[in-house]
Amino acid sequence: MPIIHYGSKVIPNETVLAAKAGNVEAFSGLLQCFEGYVKQIARRLSRESLEAEDLVQEGFIGLFCAVKQYRISDDEAFFPFAAMCIKRRMLSAVRNANRKKNQVLSKAASLDEQSLVQEGGLDPETLFVEEEGGKMALQRFRELLSPFEYAVLVLYAEGLSYAEMACQLQRSVKSVGNAVSRMKRKLASVT
Repeated sequence: MPIIHYGSKVIPNETVLAAKAGNVEAFSGLLQCFEGYVKQIARRLSRESLEAEDLVQEGFIGLFCAVKQYRISDDEAFFPFAAMCIKRRMLSAVRNANRKKNQVLSKAASLDEQSLVQEGGLDPETLFVEEEGGKMALQRFRELLSPFEYAVLVLYAEGLSYAEMACQLQRSVKSVGNAVSRMKRKLASVT
């Protein structure tokens, strides 16, 4: 079998195949091989919205997705493919963290329950009623949508891109896009 290499990184095809099949030792070897690369990108991309440690975790998730999606061929080496997946995953995490809807949460001060009640904020009973309403809405969505569409809805709500959803659900990007379209139509008909 040919050896996959990029610069000083030499990765045998067998290692990638073993990691893809679920071999923990093979995947650990890939993690060690890519650790410096992931940390280098994390240092460059870390901002106040995301710490470098969080980005490193995202990078390793990108590596996992790369292992699962990689098809061995003579045309494409593993290292550049994995590097692209890692970088895209980390950039996506930075974009998600910098969205306006997330900035409020990342800059919010931690408040305990007692201070909320004392300052006229939401009391535990109101919070419970609102949480139950949310649970009922989720149950209604679960009844209305197929299991795949519901899984896409959950990931969509987390702000994942179509490619990231496809990776996690082990489906094609096109099927995820179609599921999002069906999901939006169904939810629009209800509301």
